[in-house]
Amino acid sequence: MSEEKLADFLRNGKDWSRVRTSVPGVFVLKLPAYRGSPTRLAVELNPVGEDVEYSLVKPSPVTLEN
Repeated sequence: MSEEKLADFLRNGKDWSRVRTSVPGVFVLKLPAYRGSPTRLAVELNPVGEDVEYSLVKPSPVTLEN
């Protein structure tokens, strides 16, 4: 995703919504503001492939801070 699309998603996207990326199994998640922290984006990684047991995998977002 381009930086412009990410900035637009951060400004206009709904809290807790996800956007697909061009990489299979990778999503961008918009986190709401919380206890003085601003609204931010997180990366959600989901395993893909034929050998993955989806019933054993619970996706959790990874927050990358600058």
